[in-house]
Amino acid sequence: MTNHDQPDGPDAATVAGDLRAVLGGNFNRDALQATDYEEIAVRVAGFAPRYLAAFEETYLGGRFDPRIHARIFAPTLVGLLKDRGRTEYRELAEALLRHYEGALVIYDDADRQALAEVLPQQTSNLLVRLDDRRNSLRRALEGEG
Repeated sequence: MTNHDQPDGPDAATVAGDLRAVLGGNFNRDALQATDYEEIAVRVAGFAPRYLAAFEETYLGGRFDPRIHARIFAPTLVGLLKDRGRTEYRELAEALLRHYEGALVIYDDADRQALAEVLPQQTSNLLVRLDDRRNSLRRALEGEG
């Protein structure tokens, strides 16, 4: 019997490991063995509330850190949930967008070229990556409701 078939679902270590795989930037069939990809995707979609709670506890709310979000690929989790028909993707995408909008308020209002000239390269790159994540989330929500 797989974790998906168990009423209690995956344990905390499995959830954490699956989230690392999904958020790591290479969560696709080409980077993983197809069976590994599918097993993770089925668990995440099948136990979405558990995975979302773990994600929120680790990455959102008071623990939100734009530097971490510039390194992880949260839109991949949103896309996985959306592709598997889970409606929770919308709430997650909207929560992430609120955080990203707040973190990028100065970036949005500034002359980006001038900002890039005065900021350290690492900070400038962080802002560009976070903006890219934000744009991915916006695309995930396009045409909705």
